[in-house]
Amino acid sequence: MKSFKIAISGGCHSGKTTFIEKLQELMPDDIIISDEVIRSKSIVSIDDIRNDPHKYFEFEMDVIKEKCKVDMERSKVEDKIVLFDRSIIDSLFYITFYLGYDRLPNADKPIYKEFIARLNRSIHRALNELYDKIMFFEKIPIVEKSKFRPDDLSTLQKIESINIKELLNEFLEYAPDKIDFMNQLGDNSISRFIVKVQEKQLMNIDYLKDYASYKKKVDDLILFNTIMTNNFGSVIYDEQDIKVMVGSSLLYSTKKEDSDYIINCIKLLETDTGFMNSRCYPTGLFEDGNIMIVGEAPGTYGRAIKDYLKPAFMYAKTSMILRNSILHTFDKMPYITNLNKFAWDKNKFNLDDVNKCRDIFTIELDYIQPKAIIALGNNVYETLKTYDLFPPVIKVMHPTSPCYSGQSIEDYRNKFKKDINNGL
Repeated sequence: MKSFKIAISGGCHSGKTTFIEKLQELMPDDIIISDEVIRSKSIVSIDDIRNDPHKYFEFEMDVIKEKCKVDMERSKVEDKIVLFDRSIIDSLFYITFYLGYDRLPNADKPIYKEFIARLNRSIHRALNELYDKIMFFEKIPIVEKSKFRPDDLSTLQKIESINIKELLNEFLEYAPDKIDFMNQLGDNSISRFIVKVQEKQLMNIDYLKDYASYKKKVDDLILFNTIMTNNFGSVIYDEQDIKVMVGSSLLYSTKKEDSDYIINCIKLLETDTGFMNSRCYPTGLFEDGNIMIVGEAPGTYGRAIKDYLKPAFMYAKTSMILRNSILHTFDKMPYITNLNKFAWDKNKFNLDDVNKCRDIFTIELDYIQPKAIIALGNNVYETLKTYDLFPPVIKVMHPTSPCYSGQSIEDYRNKFKKDINNGL
């Protein structure tokens, strides 16, 4: 693997550092991090420094100079993925937005002009020689205190996100293929990078037999996959191993524009039942003519980051049972979705909510044109019978049955496979 260098950009509290640290945890042998230099500085609070223009100017010059030096050193590493915690364009935003020429003492103004000119040259060099990608993360609306974050964080989240994005847009003229914003990921490079993370974690599929092992794998991957899917949509499918996809909480796709559209439709879905954070995106393989597996609704367990979607059929023991059965039944990964895109109170089936989500489900059917639909349990099967469907609908026992009946996972898996083969 050649060196692949990615700068992570975005306003305050958009999941950047958490994302980077999680990647390093998942791939310790393959990830090199160029840290956000400011976090190594000993300060009381960022607000205190910003109140003194001269003090803040000296502070930012020191931080930016050190960042440029450290970033350049890290970029020379071979055969690694290098993650830069903030791009140098972010540094330009902070020194201009929170400082400004007019606020400076007269003695600092000539130095400021010269420094900004040099910083712009550093940005052009980084875009041409240093970064393979800049990934812009939208804000996550969760507020937590930190001495490196200002007190009025909730207001500044929006201000910083908008302004840094605009600044990145100005540099698109010089690097149109290197800056990726939300839902604008157009090539395979990041997709292959995502899959590589999955392969590192999912080479051994034995954990699908044991819920404790399965839950640990899911918990290890879920923050990474949730942030990637909510910011960049589905992953471009490139004949990946089925074992990677079975254990993955991503949506792989041969038609990224269509599969991303479905994810965005679910993002726009609102519910007044208090389950906004249980909304789920489909997982598996989005491909023309694929098998579609349909459940009732996501459970309440494993809710997503606030205002983010979570993956369908990943968290509970039923998910492990289902994926174990898929592994032994299909040559390639089916498309997994739910009739309803958010959880129900006490998991009680609610036909009104199903009807609310029916338009999205209809789009899924139109886009995929599945050769068969696998209905998980009676409620899904009876509901689908009322739809005007073209492919056969095959009912299988819901994967909760081994949890309550004493049936073994192997017995469930064998019946699952038999019922599907008989229905195809």
